[in-house]
Amino acid sequence: MEFSGKPVTVAAASLRGLIPLEVFIPVRRKLPVVLALTALLLTSACGSGSDDSSAKSDSSTSASQAVKVTGAIGTKPTVTFSTPLKVSKTSTEVVTEGAGAKLTAGRQALVHLFLENGTTGKPIGSTYDQGTPTPLTLDASNLPQPLVTALEGKTQGSRVEVTSTAGDVYGKSGNSSLNLKPTDSLVIVFDILAVQPSDVLTGPKGSAKSVPSGLPSLVTKNGKVTTLDFSRAAKNPPKKLQVIPLVTGTGQKATKQSLVTMDYLGQVYGTKKPFNNTYADGKPATFPLGVGGLIKAWDEALVGMPVGSRVMLVAPPGVAYGKEGSKDGGIPKNATLVFVIDILGSSSQ
Repeated sequence: MEFSGKPVTVAAASLRGLIPLEVFIPVRRKLPVVLALTALLLTSACGSGSDDSSAKSDSSTSASQAVKVTGAIGTKPTVTFSTPLKVSKTSTEVVTEGAGAKLTAGRQALVHLFLENGTTGKPIGSTYDQGTPTPLTLDASNLPQPLVTALEGKTQGSRVEVTSTAGDVYGKSGNSSLNLKPTDSLVIVFDILAVQPSDVLTGPKGSAKSVPSGLPSLVTKNGKVTTLDFSRAAKNPPKKLQVIPLVTGTGQKATKQSLVTMDYLGQVYGTKKPFNNTYADGKPATFPLGVGGLIKAWDEALVGMPVGSRVMLVAPPGVAYGKEGSKDGGIPKNATLVFVIDILGSSSQ
């Protein structure tokens, strides 16, 4: 069935998804591999870093100046130093300073990271190898405290070099999973690609359009979307991804490798209740866009959307959860999904 309003049409492709963080979000299975790598690289076996209050980041010093980091931000760095690298305390150097927003406590960042054993000169691991940056939250419950201190106040677009020891980062036992003794030195490079936006709207803002015929209508209460009504929608969902603008925003456009804050509702086509709704709890979600973490429907449709926009997506299984569905998310196999999404903020420069 053809819908009025000239929705954008994107061919479907086979894709999978699952549930990674505190809220149900549409994602692919690729991202948890990167998240697992990040957890391995940045978390000790016992779940904490150094408990020595003297193990703080020092930007005025020493070992970091003996390390040379070259290459463009966003590409795998070339790191050179003489081994064994001697490190007395964690130190930080901003190799490239970005002009974007500052990363502050509790905020999310999208980063690439690289680790090398400073004692042996052997690489430990890197998100560049998977080709996918990873989101992290600047909080001691997510990162060892010395790294929280090292990254706090650094800006979007920056490359930051940290020199430390396995004892400082991973705790008194080092990290046996990475074959690191507590006395081993570490060289860590962070590329801060995006910082969670702080300038966030409370709702869509722009030129509004009516929902075209043949699509579900929005049910709202006190200005918040509560559910979708399929009583007048086409009985059979479309076979290709439909992108229907409902409000055209006037803010900056969301780009690839950005962090986007949004409210959204998701509902299986033809059903009566949403499987997730951030409007209901008043807590917009922030996701990395265009890095392969979200289902293809989101990554294809939302890149380029201006802040302030509201969009409806009708996502067939091939660009949603496919043949498997999501048992935990309450999404059946081969389900077509409908999303209403408000773009409230973006880290795009």
